[in-house]
Amino acid sequence: MLIPPIEKPRLILGLLSLGSTGSSASAKLQLLSQDKPVMLAGALRQDNGEFILKSGSGEQAYRLGLICQEDNRLAVTLRCAALLLAVASDGRPLQEGLVQGSAQGRYSLRLQALGTGEGQPADPGLALGLLQAKGRLDVAGRLGDGSSITGSLNLDAALAYRMLILPHSAAKAWLGGQWSLQAPADGNSSWGAQSDDLLWRRGPHPKDQRYPQGLGPLPLHLDMRR
Repeated sequence: MLIPPIEKPRLILGLLSLGSTGSSASAKLQLLSQDKPVMLAGALRQDNGEFILKSGSGEQAYRLGLICQEDNRLAVTLRCAALLLAVASDGRPLQEGLVQGSAQGRYSLRLQALGTGEGQPADPGLALGLLQAKGRLDVAGRLGDGSSITGSLNLDAALAYRMLILPHSAAKAWLGGQWSLQAPADGNSSWGAQSDDLLWRRGPHPKDQRYPQGLGPLPLHLDMRR
């Protein structure tokens, strides 16, 4: 998850997915300011301690810098020309097989507003999730403005999920955030998650009768339970 290089940890700029084959690497960068993802590519050669992936040329060229840290986390910088746009310092690799059999199954994911605001939905949303054997969480539900959401989230090495969903029915709308899967504390509890680290935004649209000025980004609480 990419954030600005300033002290605004709750502002999300986009989501980055990386892959490598042999001596080359590629990346898919979904910026919230753009409708289509940016594709980057480069060789797995270090330049002053960084692996560099690029897309485009001139003033609109994106440059992605990757640094592998000692704990296997990935530090990332994103630049457009010479301007530093975003950073991410806690990138963790995805891992399969970390979820115990008792964690697998169906969950409800309820979103709750972390504040009150005029004109915002009283019930931000509800989704159902299916946690698969390898840790993948398949999510399907609906936001408070009626937009449907679907997505498949992969588990990282710290038992955490990162999410960025773009509802298809609302322009410039997104739901993003992260949360950690929590093991049962005792025999009377079950697997689940609680997080205040989610944001929901719906862009303004003059023909939108319900939310012409848009929504948010609204801070949300996630309650994920059986």
